Amino acid sequence: MISAELFRNFLTIYREGSVSSAARSRHLTQSAISQQLSNLEEMIGAPLFQRTVRGMIPTSRGKSLYDQVFESIDKLDQVSRVILNHADPKAPDRSSAPIRI
Repeated sequence: MISAELFRNFLTIYREGSVSSAARSRHLTQSAISQQLSNLEEMIGAPLFQRTVRGMIPTSRGKSLYDQVFESIDKLDQVSRVILNHADPKAPDRSSAPIRI
């Protein structure tokens, strides 16, 4: 099974257009994001981006994967935010706050 984190990182690279921007956005190192992308590409068996000096350009397989996963991952993240914000969808994002039981 492929981790949701790999999909989140893929989506962020896709949306940001570069590994370095995605790393900043996800609060990870550039090498961590790159390694996770390589792992995902290896699992899928195809490159997801064409690497250029101007950034990351999605391949046809990358575009297809984005279309398949973006809605589900976005919904999962929304549910996580609601739970962490004590069921108030309009509350500010507290996804890094600890959960108290």
